Amino acid sequence: MRDESDRIVIYPSRLKLTLILVGALALVGIGIVFASYRQKMGISVLDVLIVSYIGIPFFGVCAGFALYRLILPCPALVVDNEGIIDRASALAVGFISWDEIKRIMPYTYMGQAMLGIEPKDLSTVLARQGWLKRCLIRMNLRLGCAAINIPQVILPITIDELARRMVLHFGDDFFIDDLLKSNPAFQALLAKSKASERKPFSPGSGG
Repeated sequence: MRDESDRIVIYPSRLKLTLILVGALALVGIGIVFASYRQKMGISVLDVLIVSYIGIPFFGVCAGFALYRLILPCPALVVDNEGIIDRASALAVGFISWDEIKRIMPYTYMGQAMLGIEPKDLSTVLARQGWLKRCLIRMNLRLGCAAINIPQVILPITIDELARRMVLHFGDDFFIDDLLKSNPAFQALLAKSKASERKPFSPGSGG
């Protein structure tokens, strides 16, 4: 990870990517076994549907993403004065400008720490994505997730620390005020922060 004066560049942890790859492949294997030996194992059709016909494609995508990132390393996240370049997951949306962001919110979903990003106009962001990614993002929303998610699992720092660095260096006063009100962990980090004074935020200015 590089925290520069004009941008923050974060690379995914190779160890965590390897663990994701191994775990996803193991779950794909379990799904195949369930589908192949359902009757012998006395597994219900519903369980096979969830574990195999939903689990195999999902964890297959996770495994493919982890393998791709291990073979071709690139930053999971780049943050500068223009906005955020998100490549942190298989559902990454690419570039989103600060003008398009309504809220940044660290949260936890099913035990997994996430940095959620809520766009002002979701349809504009979705229009830049492929049809499959649009469907999966909408499905995430129905499950209670944020529209854009940066998962803790592949990052070398915590989500709260990432949020702190992002808004102190590049966010406007709204992002800081919003996080202070909603996130006690962020309050504690900000209180003991030794970061340099936050740069003035001007939408659309170059880094």
